[in-house]
Amino acid sequence: MEGLYINLIKKQSINYLRLIAGIIMIGGTIYLGFFTDQQRFKIYHLVLFFIAGVYYAIMGAGINPFTAFGKAFIKVDKQTIAVKKSIYSKMTEVAWSEIEEIQINITAIRIKQKSNETFEFEYQMLDTDTVHELKTRLALTAKSLDVKVA
Repeated sequence: MEGLYINLIKKQSINYLRLIAGIIMIGGTIYLGFFTDQQRFKIYHLVLFFIAGVYYAIMGAGINPFTAFGKAFIKVDKQTIAVKKSIYSKMTEVAWSEIEEIQINITAIRIKQKSNETFEFEYQMLDTDTVHELKTRLALTAKSLDVKVA
């Protein structure tokens, strides 16, 4: 059985209205900054408007800029369970040999380690198919490695 990897950062879909708005903002800023002799807007106004246009264009193109800062994932394989809940949190990794019991509940998965430490992961941000796949993979891997499943 191969490992399971679930990316927790949501994929953005292409939004043509936001993409066009961003391109118009970038074009307007370039036009006002370089091709007109206007005095109303200061340079910092134009820079701010340009940055907003770039942000809108990137988001409209379906690119999530937060993926440049880090990853958020769940990884289950024969050796470990690794969870990084957000791009700002630390990764928690637990070896299967350290796990005493896995509790699979309706809202969360609780892992009791042999050192009496517990780890909990709530999967409210996942869709139902992914939750089902995660529960099934955890249960099957735990049973194959003789870890108690509750």
